[in-house]
Amino acid sequence: MKSKLALFLLFLFVFSAFAIVEEDDEEGKVRVLAIDGGGIKGIVPGVILKQLEVALQKRNSSARIAEYFDVVAGTSTGGLITAMLTTPDPQNPDRPLYPADEILQFYRQYGPSIFTLSTDCQYPGIQCPKFNGTFLRKIAAEILNETLLNQTTTNVVISSFDIKLLLPTIFSSFKIKDVPHLNVKLSDASIGTSAAPIVFPPYYFKYNNTEFNLVDGLFIASMPARLAIGEVLRQEEYKNREIIMLSIGTGNVNNSGVVGFDANHTWTLQEWQDSALTMIEAASSAMNEYYINSTFQLQPQENYLRIQEYNLDPNISSDDASEENMDKLEEVGQNLLNQPVKRMNVDTFVPEETGEGTNAEALDKLAQILYEENIRRLGKGTKKVKKGFFTRLATY
Repeated sequence: MKSKLALFLLFLFVFSAFAIVEEDDEEGKVRVLAIDGGGIKGIVPGVILKQLEVALQKRNSSARIAEYFDVVAGTSTGGLITAMLTTPDPQNPDRPLYPADEILQFYRQYGPSIFTLSTDCQYPGIQCPKFNGTFLRKIAAEILNETLLNQTTTNVVISSFDIKLLLPTIFSSFKIKDVPHLNVKLSDASIGTSAAPIVFPPYYFKYNNTEFNLVDGLFIASMPARLAIGEVLRQEEYKNREIIMLSIGTGNVNNSGVVGFDANHTWTLQEWQDSALTMIEAASSAMNEYYINSTFQLQPQENYLRIQEYNLDPNISSDDASEENMDKLEEVGQNLLNQPVKRMNVDTFVPEETGEGTNAEALDKLAQILYEENIRRLGKGTKKVKKGFFTRLATY
């Protein structure tokens, strides 16, 4: 009798253990891709994303990046890249239309037309925006078709700022159920998030009787990784789930050796006007990394990968689409792949090597994690019986 009872208790123990593991495993990890803004500097993440897709295609020859992320977020040029990655193929709406290498081709082919000085006034950038935005609006509509936010192949988060309401506008797949007027065309969201003041004109459009007056998403989310995390944490379906994030920058000029401003004198109004924006931009950039790094500080190291050039040549411009400038940006991206993985120290605000190898090696490791997660989900989706021990048996 005792031996039967012991056997029964052992069975219950094994059953419970498998059930707990299975339930946690079935939920899986939330995979997030975030892409910073920066005009023509979108070439840099274009190079990085091409490398990631190549790494994924070693495991699955037909892989597209958006198929391996639950959320793709972007600001400004990163918002446009987000839209390109997630636009569905009209012939197969479950699959993304564009492979990652077409992002790089997009900037190289269309950058010169997008960043052509405006002829609308005598002094572009002073009397009127530097570029009139006409070609950007035309090409965005062409490449993104009539795709609405709810038709993307995975969840998207694209930021902008409404200058009439003086409020953020966040085009998020998670919001459209409760805020249906945000279910706009991807092309409209992309143009709105890219409308950098002075560079491009503000973007007005109307959708379902709602008016939008938008400018660049950098006003609210210069590092869209923060915005993406905020959206994920608000979703019940992602509650208590592990987050894996790839965050790609477009390059920061190294200010560590630059003399800033001297406090040891009486500051004039003119001095504050001349320097305040520089201070705000520098502080915002550092604090964005602080928040994200702090979020992942206690997580496994492989859960967060930030690929950023922290020592960008200050002569590289975000709105210069000359062959020379674009060549330099592509070179920046290629060099980044061979650089060691770095993460900003949240105490000193100095980027430090993490010991994870090069960025290319880290991307390959990430590709393996993403691939395994897709295989796991495919197995659960095609063979699932019910949670617990018997489900686990069915998947082997």
